[in-house]
Amino acid sequence: MKEKVDANEALSEAYADIANKGRSIDEEIDEVLQADAPSRSADALAALKAKMKADKGE
Repeated sequence: MKEKVDANEALSEAYADIANKGRSIDEEIDEVLQADAPSRSADALAALKAKMKADKGE
């Protein structure tokens, strides 16, 4: 039973990842560039870069 629960949780996480990929990289960058505060922009850009690096597996 635990194996079935683990499999369902993994499937759920996979679907969530797919659903969260609805925005393109260009849209995410545009969002960062439109932020009104410079420090907020820098933080958002750093987070985006970290996410892109993690997605590449580096």
